[in-house]
Amino acid sequence: MRLILPDTELEYKNALEKAAKAGSINTLISLGLLTPFLSMREAFKIYGESSVKRWIAQGAVTKNKQGEGNSKVQLSRIELETAALASVRVG
Repeated sequence: MRLILPDTELEYKNALEKAAKAGSINTLISLGLLTPFLSMREAFKIYGESSVKRWIAQGAVTKNKQGEGNSKVQLSRIELETAALASVRVG
């Protein structure tokens, strides 16, 4: 795996902020203050339906089903947040 380092001070700052946010979410999940999974509806509400669907299609977010049949699909909060932090949309 090749590591690409930021070129500018602003890119470093943004990378550190994203890492801190991801780490904070992971800590809150570990402490039981946030649930580790979100329903599709919750994810759509927080991150936007088109973004979530795009991340699933790209393989950045994986659908998880706890049971069989009509069981509810859950998405990893960490995967969602990582995809959101990595997603750069201009326009």
